[in-house]
Amino acid sequence: PATSSVRRVGVAPLVSAKAKKKGTKRVVLGSATRVGGKVALYKGSKKLATASIGSSGSFNFKARKLAKGTYTLKVAGDASWDKTSKKLKV
Repeated sequence: PATSSVRRVGVAPLVSAKAKKKGTKRVVLGSATRVGGKVALYKGSKKLATASIGSSGSFNFKARKLAKGTYTLKVAGDASWDKTSKKLKV
C-alpha cells in the first residue's frame, strides 16, 4: 500500500537584543525576523516581563533595574513560527 508522511517543519525567528542604560535603569530592546507575537524576558526560570513584537519586528521592554548577569529572551511559537530563545548578558 502507498503511504505518505507529513512532517511539520518549524522555522525559528532570529532574535537580536541589547540592553541600554537609561539613568539608573536599563532598557532591553531588539528585533526579531517575524512580525507580531510576544517576547518574554527571563532571569533563570522567573519571567520578568513581556513585550509585543511590532510590525517592523522590533520590540522593547520598559526601563527597569536589572542586576548584572545573564538573561534569556524567549519568543513563543505559533502556527507559523517555531519558538526560540536568545541569551543576553547585562
